[in-house]
Amino acid sequence: HGQVLRVSKSLVSGPVMATLLLPAVALGGAEWLTHLIQLSLLLLSALSTARLGERLGLSRREGAIAALFVVAAPGVLAMAGSAMPDVPALCFLTLGSERLLAWRSERRKTALFAAVLSLALAVLSRPHTLLALGIAALLWTDDEDWQKGLGTIVRRSLGPPPWPLLTGLALLALNRL
Repeated sequence: HGQVLRVSKSLVSGPVMATLLLPAVALGGAEWLTHLIQLSLLLLSALSTARLGERLGLSRREGAIAALFVVAAPGVLAMAGSAMPDVPALCFLTLGSERLLAWRSERRKTALFAAVLSLALAVLSRPHTLLALGIAALLWTDDEDWQKGLGTIVRRSLGPPPWPLLTGLALLALNRL
């Protein structure tokens, strides 16, 4: 009693799923709304995956096939049928990665904002998605950097924005959990 504990000591998810379920709770625990929220997030995950594939050089058809593989995975289907935070984590992670690539190619501040917000929401959905930010850092690198070697990739990934901002948001998210 009176002892401050972090949420991460007792839970493996952040506050995003609970927040997403508030409308269902307000309607008296409407299960149909919970399923609608999960299916909407799964649809956004599929669209983000297809668009991410296109940004990585796949054709529209190949991106659609990648999205089909993601949503047809047994684990994804199982989580989409429940109110687990895995689907929001998937959604925000794919959306954030796609927006990060959009910012890399277009340099629009709105894409950067959407990337940072989405990746932060992914971490706040499932804290272990923080590990995926390392993969997002690799998406940040240019093809020329790959040819120059790992040292160049690390220097570029740690130096320019948005990595200080992403790191700060990730640390803030983890300190709040």
